[in-house]
Amino acid sequence: MAERLGAADVAKLGKLAEEPSLLSKKLAEGVFSGIGSNSPDPLPPRVRRYYLAVAFATVAAGLVVSCFIAGASKQIDWTWAICGIAVGLLLTVLATLDALEKRIPFIDNTGPIAVGIAAATWLLIGWQTWIVFHSPTQGYTQAQLDGAVTKALDPVQKTLDAEIKQRNAAVTAEQNANRQLAQLTQSHAQIFPFPQAFGTTCALNLTSIASAFWDRAPEGAGVLITAAPGNDELKRNLLGTFSIAWSKHVQSDPKRFDNNKSRMFLDGPNNAVDIDAPRLAASDKNGVIIHGGDPQETFRTGWINYFVVRHTSKVPEGLAEYYKVPSIVWIEIGPGDPWTRPFSCSAG
Repeated sequence: MAERLGAADVAKLGKLAEEPSLLSKKLAEGVFSGIGSNSPDPLPPRVRRYYLAVAFATVAAGLVVSCFIAGASKQIDWTWAICGIAVGLLLTVLATLDALEKRIPFIDNTGPIAVGIAAATWLLIGWQTWIVFHSPTQGYTQAQLDGAVTKALDPVQKTLDAEIKQRNAAVTAEQNANRQLAQLTQSHAQIFPFPQAFGTTCALNLTSIASAFWDRAPEGAGVLITAAPGNDELKRNLLGTFSIAWSKHVQSDPKRFDNNKSRMFLDGPNNAVDIDAPRLAASDKNGVIIHGGDPQETFRTGWINYFVVRHTSKVPEGLAEYYKVPSIVWIEIGPGDPWTRPFSCSAG
């Protein structure tokens, strides 16, 4: 069964119902103190003090972060950055202690200090922002790159230009020399189209060949030498080798050659005067053309080192009778260059 209340217990319950307790009063004051429309304080003092401490702690934390960023980006020296971080951490601790209503050693009022740190923090943040938008552009501009490349290539270009200039000068000099040589060659060709004289060694060799011909030719044989225009001097020099060889034979063996009626002739018959004389049909081929007998191929084997040698066994009809010899060899120097190699005989 339920216990019955006494008169004293009933009296206590009635008193509690009439008057609220002290704890209830404090809770009501803390919650409803700022609700009134005419109240000048929108928040209780403890709440406002807590919010202010949190704000100061946030500003101090911003100082720590800003100093770290400034030091990492080399906007300020790390010594100053570390000092700023230490101050920010100290202020954060102080603000936390104030928010927890703990006693702050040696400081009665942290408000001015917090305001000063807030100002310094926002000044640092503003300076960092200004640096971001006004910092010099990283890298190089196109003009700077072009200037650097030009400066680097300038010595190479100068060296290359000097070599090209030197090469062009050498080419020009060579062209001028070739031009002068061509002019001299042309001038010489106009006077002496081809070499006409014999060098010493060549003259001795050609005389030996002529001497071999006299040894092998039939007794009384004649030699006729003609030349196309431009090779007249060569014709006379070649006849000279036959004449010298003949004289040596007469001196060395007079009994054999003194009565030999061999003869040598320059040019052919003058058909303008002697109408009945044989006519010599001039060849259009260059070189030395041998008409008639070549005993043991004396000319072909001996002259081939010097002249372009051609041979035909045909002799104009009546030519030997015209010169009153038993047999005759017509040596014709054709038009143009008769030499196997330029200056092959006149060089030595």
